Amino acid sequence: MCTASVRPSEQGWSLMELLISGLLASLLLLAAAQLLTALMQSYARQTAWLDMEQRAQLLMLALEQDWTRQEQLVAVGGASAPYPRPQQHRQTIDHEPRLSFMQQQDSDWLLWRDAQQQLSLWHLDHKTYDTGLAHNRTNTAGQWIGSQTLIPDVELWRVRLWSEAAGWQRPDQLTEQEQILGVHYAFILVSAQPLPSVRPSSWSLWGETWHAPDDGRLRQLYQGVYYHALAR
Repeated sequence: MCTASVRPSEQGWSLMELLISGLLASLLLLAAAQLLTALMQSYARQTAWLDMEQRAQLLMLALEQDWTRQEQLVAVGGASAPYPRPQQHRQTIDHEPRLSFMQQQDSDWLLWRDAQQQLSLWHLDHKTYDTGLAHNRTNTAGQWIGSQTLIPDVELWRVRLWSEAAGWQRPDQLTEQEQILGVHYAFILVSAQPLPSVRPSSWSLWGETWHAPDDGRLRQLYQGVYYHALAR
């Protein structure tokens, strides 16, 4: 009786072939998972950057719109502690009406007055939605309306001011605030949430170096210059 021979390929998968196939499939799945993770991290970083860019543009626009209406810089305060220091303290301005507000110690503040004698205060405060740039102003009756966080997640707010007599000066160097014709402002925006593989940043500005905390959050330094209408 003649028996038909069976080829190895017709006998199914051998144990070694199954092991090799399983290993290759696992490697492919691992590579796909790593690629997906990298894509998700990149998307999260890009989304955070875009959010900070949008908030920076909103902040600059709000400053431009408000400061254009102002006539005089009434008072300005400099930082009383180095960045970063999250503590805040109550700042009091002996002005009519008397003003008292909470202020981040590592940041500056400015108080303007317009042609109708209404006041406009810009300062950094810690409120319900974390630290942010706050705006406080008086109404037509001269009463303070109340400080509101205009732009959230602003972590640092610094200014220097320009006059024809002395050039650019920090708040603690000023001698004649009535002649201030320009404001050079700088602020740091921070992402709302920590992100993977984010290293702490450092910046050097106006002879000072700032080191961000290592908390996994993205940070970006922005700058702008505003020239008062009297200087245009």
